[in-house]
Amino acid sequence: MGLMLIELYFRTFAPQLTYDRLPQHKANCFQSHPIYFVEHKPHATCRFITPEFDTSVRINNLGFNAPTDTTVEKKQGQKRIIFIGDSFTFGEGVAQDQNYPAVVKQLLNNDKAIEVINAGIIGVGIDWYYLFFKEPEKIEVVLPG
Repeated sequence: MGLMLIELYFRTFAPQLTYDRLPQHKANCFQSHPIYFVEHKPHATCRFITPEFDTSVRINNLGFNAPTDTTVEKKQGQKRIIFIGDSFTFGEGVAQDQNYPAVVKQLLNNDKAIEVINAGIIGVGIDWYYLFFKEPEKIEVVLPG
């Protein structure tokens, strides 16, 4: 009974941002996708404002949270690490260079031979991860968040 009351409290007073609430969040940042249901709009600049934070991020040409564009095909000799996940991976509420995939890139000393991709999407779950792998890219490492 106690867990049900806690669940009711959070659903009422602190609901998680999920796919069905995305349009009211920042519709200019998201668009429908035939497989994933939702994705970031390429080349969008998204501003997220809540009582806790006010941040802006740039979505690159492939719809990832990245300040620079990238290609689907890897450059010769390049390794690619892709982080998939929800708002924690996306980095909602932090500056674009402070989300954990960006910090990993910094810890790798911005090694040009390793491309780090932040494929986090706000409001997704494990079903989205499954669908993500139905369209595999040439990636060496995938790290779920």
